[in-house]
Amino acid sequence: MSKRKRPEHLSTLAEIRSTTAGSRVMFVDSGSGGTGWAVFDVLVCANPLRAKPVTVDVITSDADTWQMRIAQIAEDLPIMCRRNDVYHVVIEWPVLWAGSEKSHAAAASGKLLQLAAACGALIQGIHLMRRAVGIMLVTPNEWKGQLTKHAVDARIMRAIGEAYPNRVSDAVGMGLAVMGLL
Repeated sequence: MSKRKRPEHLSTLAEIRSTTAGSRVMFVDSGSGGTGWAVFDVLVCANPLRAKPVTVDVITSDADTWQMRIAQIAEDLPIMCRRNDVYHVVIEWPVLWAGSEKSHAAAASGKLLQLAAACGALIQGIHLMRRAVGIMLVTPNEWKGQLTKHAVDARIMRAIGEAYPNRVSDAVGMGLAVMGLL
């Protein structure tokens, strides 16, 4: 029996680390209700005292439909990339967790597809910037495994002594995971 091959469009933490070392990177936790992001200067040699994000925020929209909210967020994210001189963007890619009732409920309700659509819109928006920005996709399992939101928040607090709001905390967690600090 052969080992399942990882899809080519997904990156491992090691691949992200080697590609982004020494550059400014935006980590993105997308959603139609709000997209959290955190910009890090990814350190070659991770020093927890210098590993705090340069800046963080959540992009929201009050549009009536999820499609229009995603479109607005996808327009705003490239502006944040330009403002923060970002060279790489790492986006959390949604997956169906086989053993998770919550994940199956999200798939059944269409929320998982909405999340995938949000990721696609963000990728398109970044490509339309007309500036070379590397885009990488990482699954939640790759960067946090089975950690709960509470466990991620606790590890962020332990690593850099900061607390962040929902969505932003996952973006910060991805950045810390890439630097080996989560």
